[in-house]
Amino acid sequence: MTQALRTLSRIKRPKLLLAAARNAKNLCNREKLLSELLKNEPAVTGEKALARLMAAEEQLNEQRKAHNANYQPSRHVMIMAALLIEAAIVQNKETACEDRLKVVNKKPT
Repeated sequence: MTQALRTLSRIKRPKLLLAAARNAKNLCNREKLLSELLKNEPAVTGEKALARLMAAEEQLNEQRKAHNANYQPSRHVMIMAALLIEAAIVQNKETACEDRLKVVNKKPT
């Protein structure tokens, strides 16, 4: 498991925020969502996108906890949805790599 996935698995957020993000991720177009959320970044996916999204989410969470007037709950939900999508993709790639290694390292019988 990568560092980004470990960090993501340990974060604690309000249940309503996570539920909204889970619902939003099923309705989103991944490419469009990433381009909207990471406007100033070149087209990134996978681990790089995950790291950038996590940094953006952390800033939003700090605003939420500080009751900052600039906090945007809708943006927080979309960032969380994008995080869930990217984490699933990265995790599936890791699992696929592990499965390939098992096949390659398997001793003939």
